[in-house]
Amino acid sequence: MNAISRTSFSRRVSRAITGTAAFAVAASTIAGGLLAGTAEAAQWKTSEYAGPVSAIPSSARIAVADNGHAFAVWREYSGIYYTIQVAQRAVGGSWSAPYLLNSSNGDGVTPDVAVAPNGKVVVSWRQLVDAKYQLQISRPALYGTWTLEPVSPANESASDASVGIDNAGVVYAAWRSGAGLLRKATAPVEAPADVDIVSFNDPEAVGLAVTPAGRATLVWGEASGELTKLQSRQWTTTAETANQTIDTDDLTGDIDVAVNRSGLTAASYTVKNGDQGYFVMGTWGYGNQWDNPSTLSWNGDDSFDSSVGIDGKANLAVAWRTTSGKLLVATRKPGSDWVDPVTLENEHSPYAPEVVMNEHGDAAVMYLTEQPSLELAVRPLGNLAFVPAPGLISTSLVTSNRGVALDGQGNAIVVHGVKTGDAAGRVLAKVYDMAGPVVTVTKPGKRVNATRFKVSWTVKDRFSGIDWHDMNYISAPFNGSFGPLQEFVDGAQETYATFTGAPGRTYCFIGKSMDTAGNQNNDNPYRCTATPVDDRKPTRTGTWSKQKAKSAYLGTLMTTTRKGATLKLTNVRVEQLGLLVAKGPGYGRVAVFFNGTKLGAWSLGAAKVQARQQILVKDFGSVKTGTVVVKVISQNGKTVKIDGLHIFQGVQLAM
Repeated sequence: MNAISRTSFSRRVSRAITGTAAFAVAASTIAGGLLAGTAEAAQWKTSEYAGPVSAIPSSARIAVADNGHAFAVWREYSGIYYTIQVAQRAVGGSWSAPYLLNSSNGDGVTPDVAVAPNGKVVVSWRQLVDAKYQLQISRPALYGTWTLEPVSPANESASDASVGIDNAGVVYAAWRSGAGLLRKATAPVEAPADVDIVSFNDPEAVGLAVTPAGRATLVWGEASGELTKLQSRQWTTTAETANQTIDTDDLTGDIDVAVNRSGLTAASYTVKNGDQGYFVMGTWGYGNQWDNPSTLSWNGDDSFDSSVGIDGKANLAVAWRTTSGKLLVATRKPGSDWVDPVTLENEHSPYAPEVVMNEHGDAAVMYLTEQPSLELAVRPLGNLAFVPAPGLISTSLVTSNRGVALDGQGNAIVVHGVKTGDAAGRVLAKVYDMAGPVVTVTKPGKRVNATRFKVSWTVKDRFSGIDWHDMNYISAPFNGSFGPLQEFVDGAQETYATFTGAPGRTYCFIGKSMDTAGNQNNDNPYRCTATPVDDRKPTRTGTWSKQKAKSAYLGTLMTTTRKGATLKLTNVRVEQLGLLVAKGPGYGRVAVFFNGTKLGAWSLGAAKVQARQQILVKDFGSVKTGTVVVKVISQNGKTVKIDGLHIFQGVQLAM
């Protein structure tokens, strides 16, 4: 799973594998411009062993935090019962030894794992206890151990469970009860789960997604006369909404739900429309207000087994399979209609598609084929089309066994099971490196006191070496807009350099880099700083004197002892406004105004004389245009020395 919490895929895989229809696919199909060759600037890294050679594993799943910390879970037969095991791996480290989660002799089934962006993790499964399957969860505890926390009532059998976790470690769960109920639970850290009934009306499918801030969205099918309608409810640890009807068409099959960090939720599902057949639907919403559902699949080609992903900007992707043997994907941009579906595969009987997306917009679709094989199509950030990754799995693949996740940079991490003998196997994990290096500018800060200053940065890649990196910049005068990107350092060997700028400008620095796998990263963040507008630039009223001082910015100061004297700078474009002053014993006070509004007053007094002292006046939060006035408000005879004004406007553009 990716770092965005979403519903379980173990149900989809098991149903797809036991289906009766044959479904055909082809990795090389180019349809509607979707596939445009292979992902050349990316590569598979060496396989890693998430588990030792043991019994043949099944139901492997994976989840990855933003920083790349990965957790894999799977199920394997001990000779007496089915065990649930978990292993983890930090970036740059090795997989830990598997940890056995279920301690009883009852079978564990349908394991799954969910990770919050900050790395909080929960493993879930259903445990056979007294002839009933009880939902259990487990979170990391002290000294490498894991908790064991029963969630569902012991006297009811749980099915179709879906579990998520937030950044605080609170677990949210929902499941169908053998008593014909839909139940949900909230499990705080180190506290019993609070279990409620959501519906008494024979739920048929369950999907759940959780935001990092701790809001769970539950979507399910509920009997309504002869049909099954689609319902939704949201809750937090302190509040919940009433049930909301999303679709009154006849729900058939599973539901998939995904959510981004701002709480925008997407759902995909299948409905039966009388004699017209089965259609894949897609919708999205915020809070408990859902958009009108859209029909994504084609009339006359029964479609089902869908999966949905959503990124931080609310771009959506839904993949599904059809009875005619296709694997299709449809996408939607915010404020736009769904793009007509295009074909990913039309040979080799594809099934069990899984869509994952991260906040930045990287996306991947994984699916199985009858060969058996495991296929992956990826869409790195900035690409318009999914492209097939190189071949992944040999014929030793255990087809009930796979999972995919994306880290915060866009690297895909795959887990799957293979046979190593007639009754032996192991769990493998593999990284598809499709993210370029991250270049992070660490210096300077938002304001500097000179036109010549040091720029520092770091260059890191999680899975490959660094081939090259450059440092570039854009700049804007205090009263103008940003110009084009300019080169600062080309083919840098070091991670620092001295930059020489001009007075009264904002400079925003950005790094470009390529790793040894050929991946470039063009999504590195800008870091901006402002050089001061010199004290000579503003117009003056009252009595001011021009003073020279080696310790001052550009060697000059504007000095006055007269109350009411002003400096005025017009046509300013500013997001963060500051003063550069000299301070000293007995110095006076100034007030700063923007478009006639007083922003505050500041004393320039200090125990000893200090040059080039910064005063943050106002952070407006976005760029404002207007006039800045600095006015002396101390009594006559009090010294005031102004060295410059910081007019910073980079944040709005550069984020």
